[in-house]
Amino acid sequence: MKVLYFPNVVPFEGSNRSLLTLMKCLRVHGVEPFVCLHKSGPLINELEKENIPYRVIRAGCWLKRAQPSFSEFCVDLTKRCIKSILNPIAEIKIANLIKNEHINLVHINTIGGGTGAKAAHKAEIPVVWHIRELLDEHFGLDFYNRRLACELIQKSGRIIAISDTVLSKYSSLLRKGNLIKLYNGIDINSYIIKNRKILSGEIPVLSLVGRIEPGKGQLTALEAADIIANQKKVNFELHFYGRIDDSCYEKTLLDFIESNNLTRYVKMHGFTDNVRSVLESTDISLVCSKAEAFGRVTVEAMLGGTLVIGNNSAGTAELIRNGITGFKYCSGSPESLAEKILYAIENPKKAREIALTGQSYMEKNMTAEQNAAAILKVYNQLVKKCDN
Repeated sequence: MKVLYFPNVVPFEGSNRSLLTLMKCLRVHGVEPFVCLHKSGPLINELEKENIPYRVIRAGCWLKRAQPSFSEFCVDLTKRCIKSILNPIAEIKIANLIKNEHINLVHINTIGGGTGAKAAHKAEIPVVWHIRELLDEHFGLDFYNRRLACELIQKSGRIIAISDTVLSKYSSLLRKGNLIKLYNGIDINSYIIKNRKILSGEIPVLSLVGRIEPGKGQLTALEAADIIANQKKVNFELHFYGRIDDSCYEKTLLDFIESNNLTRYVKMHGFTDNVRSVLESTDISLVCSKAEAFGRVTVEAMLGGTLVIGNNSAGTAELIRNGITGFKYCSGSPESLAEKILYAIENPKKAREIALTGQSYMEKNMTAEQNAAAILKVYNQLVKKCDN
């Protein structure tokens, strides 16, 4: 079976990491992946490392700012005009690619665009559509035309939501019978770190991995750090890892660190592609995102043997069993987050037990192989139905 994948986003982060892991697993079961990118970027390097064939066909997405400023509105309007010319040409090129490469099925990996799906429908081959985003809650985005976008997505043979949160959000817009939930699969061996004894060093080490932008909640982590350092007088280290998506937000964080005398406690490291090395030196992983669709970082942190303290919202809340596999803090409350951190620091034995339980649970339930097997079953059903 030959499957054409559409990542639709360029950075090699969450959704693309999940896609690459999926393709590697499915190869073992005889699936031949081929990737169509809408522009060049870092993902290409990863595809070349894995000898996965790809083609770059320029196309635009169908998303815009949900609440644009006047300048953003003008830019979006210009882009929309360009896309109205670019995308029909892309559909023709993709249709030719489907024919020439003898593609059996198209898999759209994000909700960001539909050129691949349109080409697949013209070629009369099945489409699987992966929805991995909470557009407005997390990214502040919406469709140019929600009705037309939903109509196209609904034509898919199967629509996969990556969490109950995503399933609930889109079930009101899409046919329920066509929409299923499958959690992302994680390459366990890339993140599992056995025999951890967290909180055994002199200074507790906390980390937060994620893009520097308001949706990831770094400011809440800093407000909790202020409570712990300046009110409770407890020593610790807090490390931020992530590329800067919002320079204004970065300045807000830096100003907060300086004005609250947190320089000795907080370090900002920028982007890292080696999350495992971060986990090796971390005792407590913070997940402060306001609306994670799933939360790979939560699963990775548990696999790394760290204690996860996460925001009680969206996908993060689904992945943590409070007091059993990690801790949840009250959404938007730095006081609640500080309380959970202090409890863990003051009760290291209990924190270790919870971290170990979390690691064991993720090791058994979030494997890439389980995810790939479920998706392969979907592929086989759709291709068989199409052949008949």
